[in-house]
Amino acid sequence: MTRAPSDITSSEQPLSLDRIPDDAALLEQVLQHYQAALKESPEAIAYLQKRGLDDPQLIEYFRLGLANRTLGYRLPQANRRAGAELRGRLQMLGVLRESGHEHLWGSLVIPVLGADGAIQQMYGRKITEGLRKGTPLHVFLSGSCDVVFNERGIAGSEDIILCRSLIDALTFWRHGLRHVTALLEERAGPVLLQRLAQARRVLIAFRRDDANDDASAAIVGGLAEQGVAIYRVRFPQGMDANEYARSIDDPAAALTRLVRNAEWIKGGDAPGATAPAASPLPALSRPIAAAEVNAADVIIRLGARIWRARGLAKNTNVDALK
Repeated sequence: MTRAPSDITSSEQPLSLDRIPDDAALLEQVLQHYQAALKESPEAIAYLQKRGLDDPQLIEYFRLGLANRTLGYRLPQANRRAGAELRGRLQMLGVLRESGHEHLWGSLVIPVLGADGAIQQMYGRKITEGLRKGTPLHVFLSGSCDVVFNERGIAGSEDIILCRSLIDALTFWRHGLRHVTALLEERAGPVLLQRLAQARRVLIAFRRDDANDDASAAIVGGLAEQGVAIYRVRFPQGMDANEYARSIDDPAAALTRLVRNAEWIKGGDAPGATAPAASPLPALSRPIAAAEVNAADVIIRLGARIWRARGLAKNTNVDALK
């Protein structure tokens, strides 16, 4: 059954070049479409639940979306000038492939937004099981991946948590640790390094395995020489932030504890060797009895009660005191 034009929502209205003067505005409309698609997809919501990221505030703040092959329905026909021109622009941006298919199809879409909210990059994580062998699970739009994820979250922070993946970064944010960013490449590029260099401490929160343990310091090479202290967040062996958070009952407290206990690697001022200040002793659940000792007696007072022991001075024999 064909729906009347009045039944079509604004997110389904065909894209028009007249309303999209530049590429930034075009990407904005694409992202809005992906956002609407996610909210209508039980499969995408189930994936977020499985990852422990089904938090409405997180979904809205990071503008998470879903590429589900429906973008083409909003474009003018390809055999028309407007449709051909619009598809050409979307191909240049990496949204569409030469075949006309969506590049991020079947993926949870996580945009990388600048401090002003402008879209700098889009990351896609496949959420469908049983994909054809060789299908990449992680895809990006064309353009540089040397961008700063969660720029607003790390602004002004002396400490920055650096993750290997955006999913891990979202995990920290979800549980209250908002000063977090992530790599989109194997190593931090010049733009990200410049931003990390403004911090006092960078805490590397990669998966706990031999490869990442050995590479942690090299990933952000040069920061230590600029006076930035590099730390390593130690997850249980073989786990990353998201896996660890999903394995425990109180992920917020556990992640906070791991961050506070991060191991210093190099750079900055090495942590002092002195032990932390002792915490105050806890209040006693029961009062201590007061004792008065004189030459002949021992008097013990506990509240309104009094006990008196007599003749202890006479019993000098050890056996008599047993």
